[in-house]
Amino acid sequence: MNSKKIYVVKTMRLNNYLTKNGFRMLRPSKDRNNENFVVFLYEDTEELRKCIGNYKLN
Repeated sequence: MNSKKIYVVKTMRLNNYLTKNGFRMLRPSKDRNNENFVVFLYEDTEELRKCIGNYKLN
């Protein structure tokens, strides 16, 4: 069984940053904590985490 770890992105700004840096969103989903919000699901990889780390430095 191949189970992917999922990274949840809660902001459109970070979602756009990841997309511009070549990462592909798996799918949007309703936020579990607040159904009025949408979250963006990505495969959780080391490269994704490095890119998010660079985003947080800016």
